[in-house]
Amino acid sequence: WWFVPFINLFRGHTIVKELWEGSHSQTLQVSDAKKAPKLLDYWWAGWLISGILARISGRLISGDSPTLDDFKNSAYLGIVASVASLLAGFLAIRIIKTISDAQATKRQQIRRDLHSSTPTPPTTDLEPPSV
Repeated sequence: WWFVPFINLFRGHTIVKELWEGSHSQTLQVSDAKKAPKLLDYWWAGWLISGILARISGRLISGDSPTLDDFKNSAYLGIVASVASLLAGFLAIRIIKTISDAQATKRQQIRRDLHSSTPTPPTTDLEPPSV
């Protein structure tokens, strides 16, 4: 979905939101999950803003005879786009770490539940007597 035109403007956020909610659910059902935080919205806004501003910045100087003002405005927009991209990157790192930690916790919980529900093997009379 990241490479499909127009769909990539909203589907990426939906995918990460579903991943967040599935990773933070108390059971294997996503419907049991707590809602995704605003952090995801801020990340996605930063991602979109950086992409849009970078495209505008490039278009300002892509004409036949760009002026000095076009180059300056393009540079300013490029800087703002880069800052938005950096912020989105930092938020993405935080989101990935949080999802990864939640999945590790969930994996441990599932293993613990599996081991606690496994019956213990029966003992036989062939064991040597304890001293």
